[in-house]
Amino acid sequence: MSIKKVIPRLPSGFKELLPSHQVIFEKFKRQISSTYESLGYIPLETSNLELTEVLLAKGGGETEKQVYSFTKGKNNLTLRYDLTVPLARYVSQNYSQLTFPFKRYQIQKVWRAEKAQKGRSREFYQCDVDILGNTSVVADADSVFAVYSALKSLNIPKFTISINNRKLVKEILSFLEVGEQSTEILRIIDKLSKIGKSSAIEQLNTLVKDREKSLKILDTFTLKGDFMKIESIIKECSLEGSEGATELQSLYNLLISMGIDPDYLEIDLSVVRGLDYYTSSVFETFIDIAVNYGSIASGGRYDDLVNYYSNQRLPGVGMSIGLTRLFEVLLELGTLPEVSAVSTRVLVCALSEEFNSLSAEILTKLRKENINSQVYLGKNLSLNKQLDYANKSKIPYVVILGEDEIKSGLVTIKNMESGEQKTINLEETISLLQS
Repeated sequence: MSIKKVIPRLPSGFKELLPSHQVIFEKFKRQISSTYESLGYIPLETSNLELTEVLLAKGGGETEKQVYSFTKGKNNLTLRYDLTVPLARYVSQNYSQLTFPFKRYQIQKVWRAEKAQKGRSREFYQCDVDILGNTSVVADADSVFAVYSALKSLNIPKFTISINNRKLVKEILSFLEVGEQSTEILRIIDKLSKIGKSSAIEQLNTLVKDREKSLKILDTFTLKGDFMKIESIIKECSLEGSEGATELQSLYNLLISMGIDPDYLEIDLSVVRGLDYYTSSVFETFIDIAVNYGSIASGGRYDDLVNYYSNQRLPGVGMSIGLTRLFEVLLELGTLPEVSAVSTRVLVCALSEEFNSLSAEILTKLRKENINSQVYLGKNLSLNKQLDYANKSKIPYVVILGEDEIKSGLVTIKNMESGEQKTINLEETISLLQS
């Protein structure tokens, strides 16, 4: 009876990694976790599935168009589209058992049913840090510094963290007498890098019915640099000392004081963030030589989000590394580190099944000394075959057990990189592998 063959494939926007890449990806996750924990953030995981009415409590906007939802029995369920809304639900649900301000980090997958394209997957990892229960701009700075530190620890190419403040943006729009249309204007500004200036002007002109004012809006919201460069527009709009301007200046100064290299930081008035729940500070991060890929880390302050789940007022701020996108960018740039697909330090190669018991004993002794080791499991026990396996797996050493070694009570250890080998006793072998 013939079996109908199915072509193995994934849905568009979903990807899997080869082992050599997966091990790098896992090391990135561990490094980010370590950095976040060193700064006082505690780990958290939330459910992949949420009740639709809970997850989409905020409702409206583009969010509902980006989710994967389905019905199972009487329940309407949705895969989470980010980690922030589930955090708000989690904190509201477990409020009495948490200590505030609550600093957590979370590294999990999210799903968005948007058009799959270069640098934009439908299933991807986010690496979030959030602080709930603190309204201070110090908390904003803390979350940005955590992401900056994590990215620096990965030794990725030069990146720039762009910061802005939505309060300031709305203050400027009010001064320009288009405050009532701020939501629509913010959406156009948010798409500026994708649609270009000419298209943005046309969309703004359609909205405000005044080409000169449209040009002024665009000129204003393409300003970027340090605070001194932005100060001119603040003065022009008579916003010195306004809430938005004060918060933005304080955030910029704090980040420099905390040790962020000024070359990695800028104020960019076009950064407004598309998600509906951000209320003041907003952040975007781009690799300088790969801006076309989009942001690799973003976030902001969301002071009202938890209100949808609780009577408690729990202002929050956070930032997230889009690890899947970051990985794809580094892969495209050819800047991923070369590492072994396994963490094995030594492969034990028995050249005959007669030596299996001895190879198992040696393996046990190596592992007791905390030396990552494994035995070759292939059927062809020829030395060339086993050495080829070690080479392809990037295992740095092999221990060879042949007839000569069995007779002498010694082992041959070979350095796979240099090709140097020597026949010594097991104690010397262990010492060499531990050096």
